[in-house]
Amino acid sequence: MIEPDEAQTFRAMVKQAKQVIVAGDSSKLGVTKPSLICAIEEIHVLVTDTGATEEATEPFIKRGIQVIRA
Repeated sequence: MIEPDEAQTFRAMVKQAKQVIVAGDSSKLGVTKPSLICAIEEIHVLVTDTGATEEATEPFIKRGIQVIRA
């Protein structure tokens, strides 16, 4: 689990980034955690595994986020 200090550091990095790429395996999609790193609107690319379902990736695709299953 990400600690609050780590989350704050990651948020600062997102603010400075030209592009936000999120890497997360399919088990993480749709899971809510207490430490927010960034809003879905700030994500440009999601890289996940081939186990990610259409249902799990649909919210990203609908927002124009490129989804890469590898």
